[in-house]
Amino acid sequence: MQPISFTFTGRKEFMKILIPYLLRERKASKLKKHVWFLHTNKQEDIDYAIQTTKDYPGFFEVLDIGIRPDYSTHLYQTAYQHFTEPGQVYIKIDDDIVFIEEGALGRLAKFKVDNPEYFIVLGNIINNGVCAHLHQRFGALVAPDFFTWAQDNNYQIVHGIKSDTAETSMVRLHMSFFELWKAKNLDRYKFYKWGLWEKQFWVSINLFAVLGDDLATLGARLTSCAASDECFLTEEAPALLNKANCIYGDCLVSHYSFRMQNEIFDRHPELLTMYENICNKECGGVHPTSAGVEGERHVR
Repeated sequence: MQPISFTFTGRKEFMKILIPYLLRERKASKLKKHVWFLHTNKQEDIDYAIQTTKDYPGFFEVLDIGIRPDYSTHLYQTAYQHFTEPGQVYIKIDDDIVFIEEGALGRLAKFKVDNPEYFIVLGNIINNGVCAHLHQRFGALVAPDFFTWAQDNNYQIVHGIKSDTAETSMVRLHMSFFELWKAKNLDRYKFYKWGLWEKQFWVSINLFAVLGDDLATLGARLTSCAASDECFLTEEAPALLNKANCIYGDCLVSHYSFRMQNEIFDRHPELLTMYENICNKECGGVHPTSAGVEGERHVR
């Protein structure tokens, strides 16, 4: 079964980096197609997503429910009802995933099919609270005070965004990745799997694989849930399905930014430039955008 990937779209400044990786994964991971679920009121970003379907017919598709949410409105839940084909593996990818190791999505999809006892299987994500804890725990991040592990067993990424220490730590997350990428030593981040056995365990869902069967079983409970899709999928759905979530360590990707990191990374535009440079070397160049137009950065 060829995996189908989808993204809540979107911000062109990040999509132009993501697209070359998706095109590479079309071959390396045998992606069947990638679906842009329109989730923005910025016409230039909408047009950019639509243009990709013209540039690459048969691979990119646009899913448009006709609603143009602003930044404060979240319609993520409504997308999942379109990804319920039995036996189909779906991979949800944030628009600001700015690095995908070659073949990683195929490995993630295979692990999900081979391990149906898990509900969602997350990738091994740079700049993700749980994964960052694991990267520190397993020695890829060596600074002893990068992150904390709270007493309630919830892994925390640094929250004090006005703290100099927090800013240094968050920037260092990406810088550490750049250093290991340059040294061709990304295996430092790798592990096999990490089960999230607690039935109520919140984790950021920047990139994950799921079976259409499980999304169909959840049905209206998911598409009409009052909580965010992230909270529902990580805290409520595992208990409803009696399945744990899991992180698969051989699907290495990098997630650029959380909303609460926006202020910090806006002061460090060189980070995004460095990801563009890596994309150029890995995939032959970022995808072109309309001349002189850059979507406003409104980081989730």
